[in-house]
Amino acid sequence: MNCHQWREEFRTWLEKSIHQEEENLQIPRALADHAELCPACASRLRAAELLIRGDDLKVYPPPDLTGKIYRKIGLREKGKQVFRYFKHAIAALLLIAITSFLTLRFTDASRDEYMVVHLKLEAPEATTVTVVGDWNGWDPSANEMED
Repeated sequence: MNCHQWREEFRTWLEKSIHQEEENLQIPRALADHAELCPACASRLRAAELLIRGDDLKVYPPPDLTGKIYRKIGLREKGKQVFRYFKHAIAALLLIAITSFLTLRFTDASRDEYMVVHLKLEAPEATTVTVVGDWNGWDPSANEMED
């Protein structure tokens, strides 16, 4: 039997075997004999047996795999990342403190709330003078001037 013939018979056997119980699984003698002589067909037969029997195909990584990967690609572990963010937070707080200090230092906080304005009006025939603005709500009767 050559590999092409083996694959045809193997496919037929595999389709029938998928629906059988695993204890009834019988590999035909011709398929087994060829698989003993041909490594490529033997690997296909082993894979099919594993799948049909439902053997555990899971392979668990070693516990130190994560650390090895991080070291290979240059990433830091979580503790180092937290420290890096901590440094950024300290720098941001320092920047806020310096900005606040400079703002308070160079602005005139002692300015009065009131401003003195001198108006000189020349209107000899005027009987009343009213000054309006946003300080008195634009109310003409709020601040009448007297002589």
